[in-house]
Amino acid sequence: MKYLTSIFLTGLTLLVVGCNTSTEVVKDTPKNCTLSGGEVVEAGWSGKDTGSNFCNQCSCMQEGPNMGGLVCTEMACAPNTTSKAAKAQDQYQKYDNSEMPKLHNLGIMNLGPYNEADGTFGDLLFDTSLTLPIFIEFGASVKRVSRSGQSYNYANPNFEFRGPAETVVVAPIDGLITQLTWQPADGYVQDDWEIIISPTLHSSWGVSIDHIVSIDCDREGAVPIRCDQSLQIDGVNVEIGTEVKAGDVIGYIGNWMENGTKINGRTEITLFQYIENYETRSINTVSYCPTLSLAKPVESPIQAAVVDLMAKYEIVHEQEIAYDESSMVAPGCLKSTVEQN
Repeated sequence: MKYLTSIFLTGLTLLVVGCNTSTEVVKDTPKNCTLSGGEVVEAGWSGKDTGSNFCNQCSCMQEGPNMGGLVCTEMACAPNTTSKAAKAQDQYQKYDNSEMPKLHNLGIMNLGPYNEADGTFGDLLFDTSLTLPIFIEFGASVKRVSRSGQSYNYANPNFEFRGPAETVVVAPIDGLITQLTWQPADGYVQDDWEIIISPTLHSSWGVSIDHIVSIDCDREGAVPIRCDQSLQIDGVNVEIGTEVKAGDVIGYIGNWMENGTKINGRTEITLFQYIENYETRSINTVSYCPTLSLAKPVESPIQAAVVDLMAKYEIVHEQEIAYDESSMVAPGCLKSTVEQN
């Protein structure tokens, strides 16, 4: 029932109109009032309360014996949706949460088909004298040795391809270059670039291509000559903000160890998202299975190519269990996601 309540305080009349609404006078320190959220306001202030009483209108009395008393309506407030986390997001958010980009390729210009005559798989190459795999699947347990000499295992967050150094790398998505980093050799073979292509300059999504060199580099020889030339697209140097289209030639795959074969290059492709924790102001990275994130027109042929790559490798190298296809959630993926803190 609606009603009208008048409170007469030394000549001042406070009118409150509402539904099932009453008023309460709370004594406080003279000349100021403390709101429910802990904020202090001066006598004469009027406005919305804070904290759990945020929905009610209040006044801090400035005259008479009740000066410094906080007078508020007493409506029941629903939970405050403007949480501390939401406020932190507004203040600290670094990336925009745009839609996940879909891959139009896996970074290798020609991924298949297999040619039994010369042992090639498109631009890649099978060589039985190399005992290491030419494709490392997403989510596979990979052993690494730290600089201190300690070994450890981690879940591989990308597709890693190993092939001839002249293997051409192409852009998997449309977007902008948002990271461009030269990686000097430091304890292991690098001397190549890493780039990130994102849908927009501040997108939380990105596709990393790690280990790539300029298309102008000389890739002949068992150990290609060190080349730090700038990456180029259509003859124009790549820089932060450069626009990229899916299929654009970016360079050759980067360097890998000399192993007595023509398989002397490598590259890694990672589809990832930055996940921001606004309250702790920290960022985690979640990587996603590439073959679960393909554009519809190319989904079937690319998935089939990955299946064929693993199958032909097992046949050529006579390793029936090189890849655990039965445990895969999609071709080439033992997991759907890999989280990196």
